[in-house]
Amino acid sequence: MKDAGPYLGLGVQLAGTMVVWVLAGWLLDRWLDTTPWLTIAGGGIGMVAFFFQMMRLLAKMNQLNDEPDSPDDHSAH
Repeated sequence: MKDAGPYLGLGVQLAGTMVVWVLAGWLLDRWLDTTPWLTIAGGGIGMVAFFFQMMRLLAKMNQLNDEPDSPDDHSAH
């Protein structure tokens, strides 16, 4: 279970990034009466933010996987 920890919130975190930007665009569209342009822009920004968030998380997970095993690890060879 310890190894799965970093991956458990990944989907929610990535989906939340996209949802926040689309929701912000939709709310601005309603406020400024510019439908659907800011929702579309929010979706585009959300996709870019999603991509960068995913790349950051993958780099962090790769760094965790590249760390040497602890000396207490007595796995069979």
